[in-house]
Amino acid sequence: MDTGLVIDGWLSVAEAAERLGISVQRVRQLLHAGELDGRKGPGGWVVAENAVRAREQAPPAAGRPLSSHMAWLVVAQLLAADSRPESDVDLEPDRRDRYRLRHLLAHRGLERDWALWLSRRADVAHYWVHPGVIQSVLNDPRVSVSGAGVAAAAGAEIAGGDVSDLYLSSEALPGVINDYGLQSDPAGQLQAHLWRPGSGAEYVLRPGKPVPVVLAALDLLSAPDSRARHWARTFIQQNAEGMPILSTERGVSVQSEPEETQGGQVR
Repeated sequence: MDTGLVIDGWLSVAEAAERLGISVQRVRQLLHAGELDGRKGPGGWVVAENAVRAREQAPPAAGRPLSSHMAWLVVAQLLAADSRPESDVDLEPDRRDRYRLRHLLAHRGLERDWALWLSRRADVAHYWVHPGVIQSVLNDPRVSVSGAGVAAAAGAEIAGGDVSDLYLSSEALPGVINDYGLQSDPAGQLQAHLWRPGSGAEYVLRPGKPVPVVLAALDLLSAPDSRARHWARTFIQQNAEGMPILSTERGVSVQSEPEETQGGQVR
């Protein structure tokens, strides 16, 4: 058991896990590895509150992508800064995720490598399909079209490439493959972003309708066309500056960081 000591300056393993937004098992791993200062007593491990605070305040490691769940929470924040009607999203972080999300965004700055940071939002796979049925695939009610076409419809002066971007649930993929004869091919005409149900993507995407413009911009960050990449970077940075979780004065539902009571308890 890791019941902890009820004294100032120390947290139980469970409290440390909540503060850091990680699992109890991960906290124990950090303690055993000496990466988190703690003490083992008769009741189990306790964690130094100042060590937890230092880890909270440390900027995320460079080049480390967020988990799928956290990536979709960031996407939702970018969408919330976009006034387009189709950018309305129902995904709101709970207390623990809200605290961690605000910390991540506030300490990372707005010049981050968005493409890498949010890369785990979906697994990317390429498929070849007979040219005569490409449009049928893109019109399929299980598919959300992304990429240059969505950006152009939003006013971006960019040209589409030879590859069509789409989002598709990993659960729906086998049916789409069977229905249209998709074949895995790195040089295929379809770039599929396969999202996992339960990750938060289902609150952002509407199968059968194009993805929100912000998401299309994220996909275009790796486009071969330099104009598309420039437009995407500019569009995302503009939205990043207005993310509601960093703008408490906007009266949004996302609140500030939890207050701490004596002993490090989160209220």
